[in-house]
Amino acid sequence: MTFGVVNEAAAEVRRQFNDTGVVGVPRTTGNRGLHVYVRPLPERDGYQVRAAAVAVARELERRRPEERGMRVFVDLNQSAPHKTVVGA
Repeated sequence: MTFGVVNEAAAEVRRQFNDTGVVGVPRTTGNRGLHVYVRPLPERDGYQVRAAAVAVARELERRRPEERGMRVFVDLNQSAPHKTVVGA
């Protein structure tokens, strides 16, 4: 898989966020991945944030079904409550 395929998936996630008014900021991770950071509403807990990430992943799958060999792995474990990144 090329980084271009990952970049295309990230662009689709950005379109999903734009459709709902959410701002996502992509960051490269490792040598072939991207993380998309989103600021959740303060009243949302980690479990609600993870549920939203699952919904985004499912919508990505619906919008861009991938052929075998060209799959993009959406790591939902990065959205687990204990993985939450807190800004200064």
